Amino acid sequence: MTGRTESRGALLPFIAALLAVAIACRRTIFGMLRYADYKFTDISPYNIAVLTPNYFDNGFIRRGLGGSIVYLIDGGTAAHGGSAAAIYQFFGAVMLALPMALLLRRLIARDDRLWRWFAVFMLVSPQLFWGWSRDPGRSDMLICGIIAWSLIAALGGRFFIPVLLLFIGSLIHETAIIYGGPMLVAMWFLTHRQGKVDLAHGISAYALLMVLLALAALARQHFGDDVTGIAATVRGARLVADNGRIFDIATYLTWSGFRSIGTSLCMAFSDRAVPWVIAACFVVLLVNCRVLFDRSLLVKCLLGFVALVPMIFMSAIAIDHGRWLMFAVSNAWLAVVAVRVMGIETAQPTVRDRRISGALLAALVLMGPTSAHFPSYLAEKLMPRLFTNNHPKWLQDCTPDWQATLGPPEAVPQH
Repeated sequence: MTGRTESRGALLPFIAALLAVAIACRRTIFGMLRYADYKFTDISPYNIAVLTPNYFDNGFIRRGLGGSIVYLIDGGTAAHGGSAAAIYQFFGAVMLALPMALLLRRLIARDDRLWRWFAVFMLVSPQLFWGWSRDPGRSDMLICGIIAWSLIAALGGRFFIPVLLLFIGSLIHETAIIYGGPMLVAMWFLTHRQGKVDLAHGISAYALLMVLLALAALARQHFGDDVTGIAATVRGARLVADNGRIFDIATYLTWSGFRSIGTSLCMAFSDRAVPWVIAACFVVLLVNCRVLFDRSLLVKCLLGFVALVPMIFMSAIAIDHGRWLMFAVSNAWLAVVAVRVMGIETAQPTVRDRRISGALLAALVLMGPTSAHFPSYLAEKLMPRLFTNNHPKWLQDCTPDWQATLGPPEAVPQH
């Protein structure tokens, strides 16, 4: 292989990353190009509301970092429109696609031909960038990106950097810990087996993470607004008064603590379709793991720990089952690639395995991309037809005084 060919091959992962970003941001890019005043063309007001509270207006609140980033993107205002959330979507996509490209490059350096398959999977999987494109304005890709960067640091046996990254991610959403924590434990176990880190290093790193999380929780009690102060910011910043109820719903479900978890569980358990949706997510995750060639028992156990366990936990307390599936598939991709980068798994799949994986991936693609609540577009359309007499409870049924929790509504002028 000539030097020019090697150089060209080294660039291919970054081309794949660029395509992945374009896929994830396809709707927002189109909206910004088409509309001079891009607001809610493709971004849910719910997502806008979640990104409105920030450290500048509300102090050190839970999940305040994402809103603070959007606040800065929009030039120091909380009354941001869809354009700021679209840029945030782009930032998250880049933060995930870039470390994935770096991992693919490491596979190329190991002369692992399977890197092409992982690149194709990254681009066409309905549970990765294609799925995230359906719900712009979420922080999910950014969280997965932080987990990916922490994994890269952990591969070198440096665990204090991943701990700091996961702590930063927890300031955006707790999924950074719920999905990133098991990934970090798994990477410590694997690097410890290879003699790169000792037990004391791992324990001290995790102890630091626990201390940081405890200090953050204590700081929020003393230096951050309560839910009424957050609601006032969201209500005052919304772009159109008609969105008031959606903004209130987002505020309640995001910042009302255990009370909102109880409401979510009430809504979930009253919906006869939910157990089937969770079961479908479980099956889709298993299919994705098979597509990623989970050959050895070690890899199967690894995927169960870093992908399945966090997904089950999140599905038990929150109703965004499709989102928890996409987090799980992202973790599965990272874990499978990582064990090959580390040289733990080196065997190439047989022709039969490749054909089975190709057929399964094609089936996933035909079912369509994941949404926030469903594992695929097909499931999203089938569930209402299968459960025609389903009458799940909604917010006012489960928590009649939910809106009172936010404080009295205020008159909001049209912007």
